Amino acid sequence: MAQSPKFVVCLRDPFERFISHYLLQVRGGGYEDRAISDIIKMGREETIVARSCYYSQLKPFIERFPREAFHFVLFEELVAQPKKQLDCEIAFFGS
Repeated sequence: MAQSPKFVVCLRDPFERFISHYLLQVRGGGYEDRAISDIIKMGREETIVARSCYYSQLKPFIERFPREAFHFVLFEELVAQPKKQLDCEIAFFGS
């Protein structure tokens, strides 16, 4: 019998993720030349902002697969305690 897929989803504070993405675009090659305030004013129409809206990205998966198929990890916890998080993920995939 085929097993259902399992997903590890790493979530970061949406605003911190947005700022990091913006700075990467500005510093990492000049892909972004707009002021950060202009991007924020555009809201979800702006790609950088939309990528921080996790629900809309996860919704198709959440609707199709059971809750047990997902293991959610907070980025900050992953950075703070990588071994503990890895142990949790190993247990998740083993279940």
